[in-house]
Amino acid sequence: MRAIKKIINIITVSLLLYGCGYSLVNKSSANFNIIDISLSGEKRINYNLKNRLMINNSPNSVNKLSLSINTQKQKLVKNKNIKNEITSYQLVINSKITYKFVGKTVEKTFNISETGDYKVSTHSMNTLSNEKKLVATLTDNLIDKIYNRLNKISDDN
Repeated sequence: MRAIKKIINIITVSLLLYGCGYSLVNKSSANFNIIDISLSGEKRINYNLKNRLMINNSPNSVNKLSLSINTQKQKLVKNKNIKNEITSYQLVINSKITYKFVGKTVEKTFNISETGDYKVSTHSMNTLSNEKKLVATLTDNLIDKIYNRLNKISDDN
């Protein structure tokens, strides 16, 4: 009897979700082709941004973009202990993306920011490792946001 109720509940929920109009955004296909990227600011972050954006390019797309990316990284003290020793840092990565469709004269700009925290370890190598891991994670999040924003922009164009 319980199994029948579970099956009926699953079917009911499935039908409700199917009929609600919810659809997934297709992240696998790009609606744009990046022709040129100029970078300034943090070199390591920009290198990752450029490589990942060029991989997700769609060379057959009609929407050809020229990008200019300026990335800044800020390292702020988040917490200190009673002895006035730093126990954690906050890392903020800001990117200013200026894009222009090839063949058009209008340039537009948008900003994207990512923030994260990491703890200070007793060994400096562990602290540097924590910082590098956080930078990699924040960069991945930044790339996803930029990619989604460019997809929306190219859909509207």
